Amino acid sequence: PQALHVFAYGEQLTFEGDCLRLQCAECQLHTGEEGAILRFEGAVNASMVAGGATLKQVLSQGSFTIRDVAADAVALNCPDVKLQLVCHEDRAWKPGAKVRFSGMLNKAFEGKRATLVEWLPRPGKWRVRLDGREDEFSASQDKLRLCALPWDIRLDIFLPVELSASDYFTNRLHEHALVLADVFREASLLSTALRQRPLGLRIDKGDVVAVAGFVRESGLLPGGRVVAVGSTRRGNVVLSTCSLPTILLTSPAPPEVTCNWRASAFELHSRRIGSAGGTALQSKVNFREDSRTDWGPGLLSDLFRDVQDSYTKALLLQSPQVLANLQGDFVEGATSALKAAASGVNLAMKQTKAEMRNRQSPVTSFDDLG
Repeated sequence: PQALHVFAYGEQLTFEGDCLRLQCAECQLHTGEEGAILRFEGAVNASMVAGGATLKQVLSQGSFTIRDVAADAVALNCPDVKLQLVCHEDRAWKPGAKVRFSGMLNKAFEGKRATLVEWLPRPGKWRVRLDGREDEFSASQDKLRLCALPWDIRLDIFLPVELSASDYFTNRLHEHALVLADVFREASLLSTALRQRPLGLRIDKGDVVAVAGFVRESGLLPGGRVVAVGSTRRGNVVLSTCSLPTILLTSPAPPEVTCNWRASAFELHSRRIGSAGGTALQSKVNFREDSRTDWGPGLLSDLFRDVQDSYTKALLLQSPQVLANLQGDFVEGATSALKAAASGVNLAMKQTKAEMRNRQSPVTSFDDLG
C-alpha cells in the first residue's frame, strides 16, 4: 500500500570471478508520502561467492550507524562488526540426508523427496529411497538437490553497541518492515496456468499437498500455498467448477536449513526515548556468547526466532538493572515502562495480523488425484 524507495550513495559494486563485492557509504529508506525514515551511514565491505545456483559464502565487516531522520538522532551505532556465512554443501551429501529431484526428464519424479541410502562409486550415483516407499533405485547427484542447506554462521561484535530509539521510530520501522516483507513475498509468487481437467492437484486448506501431470511439468511443486486463483484472493473458489483457463498463484515452500551458529559476547547500551523527547529508560546489558550446533533441519524463520528468544531471555534476566536505571521519579519511570510494554503489544498484534493475512487462501480443499 505504500511506495518504498531506497537511495544509495557512494556505493561500489565489483565482480571478481564468482565473487560479488559491495562497498556502501550511505543509503536512505523513503516512503512516497513521508520522505526519509532512516539513513544508513558507515563503511561496510561485503562479498558474496556463488557456486552454480547456490550461494556459497557471505562475508561482511565494518562499522555503521542508523540515524532516525525525523529526530535527527542516532538510533543504532555498531562500531565494529563481522558477519560470516559459509555453506558447506559438500559435507551434507551423506547417507540419511533428505533430497528432492530436480531437472528430471520423467516429470513424475520432479520435486519428489527421497533419502540418500548409499553412494555407489562404480556408476557414480546415489542409491535413494523415495519418501513413502520401500523400494530403492539409483540417481545421479546432478539430478538431486539438498532439502536443507548446511550453514556455518558466525557473528563477532567487538565494541559496545549503542541503541537509542524513540517509540515513533520503532513503530514506523516495524510497519515498513511488514511492507517490505509483503513486497518480497509478492515477488516470489509462482504462476501456474490451469487449462484443462483433471488438474492433477491435491490441496488441503490452501496448502499444495501433491501435484501431477501438466501442472507438475509447469514447475509447481508440493509444499507451496495457494495465494490467488485468477484475480481472487479472498473467498471460496471451487477448483472443480471454476472457469478455465485461469492462473493459480502460489507461494513456494520456505527453504530449510541446518546450521552451526556462534555469536560472540557483546555489550549493549540501550536508551528508549519517550513521547516527550526525554530519555525514559536506559540500561547496559551484557550478552554472553551464544552458539548452536547441528541446529535443524528447520525453517529460517524458526532459526531467527530461536536465536531471538535467547537474547530476549537475557534482557529479562537483567531487567532489574533496567529498573535501577529509571530516570527521574519512579512513578514516571514505571509509567514509561508500561507505555513501552503497550507499544510492544501493539507491534506484536500487527505482526500477528500480517501473519494471519498471509495464511489466507481463497481456494477450498480439492483433490482430483484419487
